[in-house]
Amino acid sequence: LMVALLHHPDRHHAPADAPAEPMAAVRSSERPLGLLPHTLRGFLPTFGVVQPTGEAFSCCTGCSAAVGRAYQRDGFDFVQRVCGSVKALEAESGLADFQKAADDFAADMDAWDDEGVGEDGDDF
Repeated sequence: LMVALLHHPDRHHAPADAPAEPMAAVRSSERPLGLLPHTLRGFLPTFGVVQPTGEAFSCCTGCSAAVGRAYQRDGFDFVQRVCGSVKALEAESGLADFQKAADDFAADMDAWDDEGVGEDGDDF
């Protein structure tokens, strides 16, 4: 996957290819190394693999701008930091803040829902 990405004309900005049927002939002069998926998801119980395609996520721990900047700024120190702490990469990418905001929103929704319905069935 990394070799295919590095050989793509758009490099790390390459669009995801659409999934192909298993064993399909996907080689071409345009894609000499085959398809370039963005994500592969495997399922152990069924030994299945799917290739979802989506838009870039601003808090992605693999490709977000924040992670790229941190790596450019700190180099191997960045790699050591994120390998040494489970939470470091989530904090650096902004994912931790994103998750906290989602959790806070869910808690607010639970609190709103817990207010219940009035005696007459009207919740206004």
